[in-house]
Amino acid sequence: MLPARVAIDPRESLDSYLERIALVNDLTTKSLVRMLKENRDGSSVSTAFMLVRPSDELVGRIVDLTGLGASAVENSTLLRYDGGAPLNLDGFDPLDRASYRAIVCQGWFPQHGTQLCPLCLSHDGIWQLSWKLPVSTVCPDHGVYLVAECSRCSRRFRTRHHSPLRPRLDEHQPCGNPLGFSAPCRHSILREKPTAASEGAIRTATRVTAAIQGEETSVLDGALAPPAYLAEVRNLTTLLLHLASRSRARGFVEWAGDLQAEAAGRTTELRGPRWGIQPPTSAVTRGEALAEADGILSSPESADAVARLAEWFDLIPDVPGGPRGWIVNRAAKSPVLSWLVVQVLSARRHVGLQIDHHDALIDLPLSAIPQLLDEHTYRRHFAGMLTTQESTGRLYASLCIARAQRPGSTWSTAAASIELDPDIGRRTSRAASTRLAASPSEIAAAASAAARELSRRRDFRALERRVIELASTPDTWFTDWARSASPRRRAAALPYAVTWMWCEVAQGGLDTSPAWPPPVTRQSKAAYRVFRDTLPEELGRALRELADGNSR
Repeated sequence: MLPARVAIDPRESLDSYLERIALVNDLTTKSLVRMLKENRDGSSVSTAFMLVRPSDELVGRIVDLTGLGASAVENSTLLRYDGGAPLNLDGFDPLDRASYRAIVCQGWFPQHGTQLCPLCLSHDGIWQLSWKLPVSTVCPDHGVYLVAECSRCSRRFRTRHHSPLRPRLDEHQPCGNPLGFSAPCRHSILREKPTAASEGAIRTATRVTAAIQGEETSVLDGALAPPAYLAEVRNLTTLLLHLASRSRARGFVEWAGDLQAEAAGRTTELRGPRWGIQPPTSAVTRGEALAEADGILSSPESADAVARLAEWFDLIPDVPGGPRGWIVNRAAKSPVLSWLVVQVLSARRHVGLQIDHHDALIDLPLSAIPQLLDEHTYRRHFAGMLTTQESTGRLYASLCIARAQRPGSTWSTAAASIELDPDIGRRTSRAASTRLAASPSEIAAAASAAARELSRRRDFRALERRVIELASTPDTWFTDWARSASPRRRAAALPYAVTWMWCEVAQGGLDTSPAWPPPVTRQSKAAYRVFRDTLPEELGRALRELADGNSR
């Protein structure tokens, strides 16, 4: 037994404790590792998986040298997190390297090395075992993200393959990662500058820590045992990471850019990043993704969780084979996540299925269906059924009527049939389906009643073409129309006059007006609304006659 001993901190990892033992006994770490490996009978004890599950022989040597109890030794390794909280070490044998590959494949298994909080290290010099876990992203004591890599050597801290301990120790806490033959990285870890964590990441870290310590965690309308909660939050985070790797996610969440940069580095000719096996290196990215997943799981109402996840599904509108197959290939099956996915996909499909099988819907020529159902008809039949903006609801109502003309079609096909971009059909159906305040059958019945009020003789495609023609030839009409106003309308009113005809006569969407190139700015929309609300009746009548004169 070594002459000097120190007490192990309950949070401490075994390699940290052994380094402190070496310091207090004035030993080099190389000498201490040699003492651990050399058994009394001359055989050598392996330290290969010392921090995962040390062999019985190695535990015995540590006990003999330090006086530490065997249970304390094992509790300072990843054995502490066995049983699904959050790891599962069943079947692992420290003497069988093949068994290590099996437990790594469970996903989110700690990589070689560790993360750290430099503020904690500067305070007590203790390397915490929890820093090794991928689900650990935040230091709760200091409210900062863990630092994942050395800023000098750009590798995870303690990434050593030949010795579990750093070669040199001092009060500056050198990194110690190998840079070459007998040349360790001497960068002081205490110089690392951590990033302040978001409130969501801190809140999630608190819930994850409580689950690891054995507490039940509230999820949706109930509570889950620690292993179940940790599995659900990890599986949902994995799905969100795959969704955030989509190119259109850059404007959806701030951390998508950093994630996609890492994804590019992991992508090969055969496959993309496997977030379910190895999550992002950055604790910031992992922390934000975990916070988003936990925010969905901790929603006060199930409907809120479904609506929040549905927004993420807008990132996969055009995947081959539909979103269900795409999700199945990227998300592990767990009860809560499976239920959420089914609810989101069902909400997106139910109205379409009801329309496809609703016998009361009448047969209309597609030209008789406007891009936006008129306000009065919409309010009469759809009042209170949709909690979206009225313009979105009117567009959705027209898509419902258009889809009914081709049973078994899609929302994209319905949009294209009334001269809209197919992507508008997908996006509108998703936005509306998460804000339904009526059953799918009620929506289908309302669409049927509204369709009966549409005139088969009115040709909205002809109206749209007429407005587009007027927009391209303003010299044939705008000057006379502007002079008829008192005071005379300025040339700046031209795009608003065209848009008025587009929205009020052709019943097109404000965003698709031929008066201006997309995307339409908020300022343009606001200015148009002022124009619309202050337009004198006689000027509106003149515009209507221009657009509608020969279109009935």
